[in-house]
Amino acid sequence: MRAGAVAAVADDLTGAAELAAVGWRRGLEAEVHTETGWPPLAPLTVLDTDSRTRGESEARARSRSAAAWLAARRADLVYRKVDSVLRGWVRPELEELLAGLGWGRALIVPANPGLGRVIRDGRYYVEGRPVHETDFARDPRHPIRSSDVLAMLGEGGATAAVVSRVGPAALADGLTIGEAASRDDLVSWAGRVEEGLLAAGAAEFFDALLEARGLALRTPAPAPAAPGSSERRLFVSGTTSDCGREALQRARDRGFPVRPIPTDLFHDRGLPADRVQGWAEDVLAAVGRSPAVVVTIDRPVSNDPGDARRLEGLLADVVERVVQRQAVNEIFVEGGATAATVIRRLGWTRLTVLREIAPGVVSLRPDSPHAPPLTMKPGSYAWPEAVWG
Repeated sequence: MRAGAVAAVADDLTGAAELAAVGWRRGLEAEVHTETGWPPLAPLTVLDTDSRTRGESEARARSRSAAAWLAARRADLVYRKVDSVLRGWVRPELEELLAGLGWGRALIVPANPGLGRVIRDGRYYVEGRPVHETDFARDPRHPIRSSDVLAMLGEGGATAAVVSRVGPAALADGLTIGEAASRDDLVSWAGRVEEGLLAAGAAEFFDALLEARGLALRTPAPAPAAPGSSERRLFVSGTTSDCGREALQRARDRGFPVRPIPTDLFHDRGLPADRVQGWAEDVLAAVGRSPAVVVTIDRPVSNDPGDARRLEGLLADVVERVVQRQAVNEIFVEGGATAATVIRRLGWTRLTVLREIAPGVVSLRPDSPHAPPLTMKPGSYAWPEAVWG
């Protein structure tokens, strides 16, 4: 990778896309990889390890592979994207990255003050509320049970401490979590990143790091135009978050067809393939009549990871059948695990950033013939009005 390049790792696809969009916003060509074998072509390359929904041992193994990938990149800046509220196997994966890179320290700044997500006095708040009293407490895979940041990080082998930017405290070996409640705090922490220190955190800290390296914002692009009357959009919702429920209601309010997983498919693991085909044909018929169609789970999912993956696989089945017919001009996916399942089902392994519609809402072009653009976002972010037309 050429001098000045940036390499980053994320544990889910929407996080990887969000980082790539931050780099694009700062003038970098950026791409997302879902496998380690592709050579980087852009100044910013982000690898999705797809590890957040795996078990801990698998997440550790994927992080070790990511460490080898990072070491081979020889980038000027290495970054580990973590979920802004520390869901997933954040501590185990950071420890594996440090060991694989041969480094002893990591600075983690997960706060996103621009979204009202801040860390003060060792505790995490979302728009003024302790994080464990928000929608994140109902996450089906990694529910947040405490707002104490060290408790959120979990136990591990490396030492960990929460540090305020105020004062001369040095960054010790192990894991340092930087408190942050403003953009100024992020900028201050960015100024303390040096060689041999693994920088980690959310998207806003990554942006502060790029700014500290002299990368200016692009000239503001015009707002996305409303979709044309002949364009067909498929929305895929694999989240049961408040934002996901609001999006479904917005679609219904506009008269767009919503096609949830049929009840029998939701509950029964042994139904024949033609039952899935029947659901797909119903979706395709709706696509032919409406400029936008939504496929969704649309009901609470059990905490069984296998059940969640099965349902995401059903959504991916329908998307694959729609794409094979070349029936839509663009796909919109909310939920990192769902987006990853869809992309891997379609065999897309490298995607280039086309535009950033809003923070965290990113459009990418798959490196595959005749593939439609794909726009994705985390389940906890809202769709901007522009996508609905």
